[in-house]
Amino acid sequence: MANSVAAKSAGKAKEGIFKRLSRFLHESYVEVVKKASWPTWDELKKMTAVVILAVIVVAIYIGGVDYLLSTITSPWFDIGVKK
Repeated sequence: MANSVAAKSAGKAKEGIFKRLSRFLHESYVEVVKKASWPTWDELKKMTAVVILAVIVVAIYIGGVDYLLSTITSPWFDIGVKK
């Protein structure tokens, strides 16, 4: 059994880098084109709208918190600033 493991690993070590790269690219292509499940156009548009809406909501929330915290802390950081 140990000999078979050593023989398998020796066989893989002799495979060249271009052969391994070619096999990797081929297997990746088959995975993406043949095996993957892609959304329909309508599903894609709906999911994109959800993502854009979520980004806008989070941006408004972070902007609001930033404005609130800067308003609260501005008296401490405006000391010594001449206007």
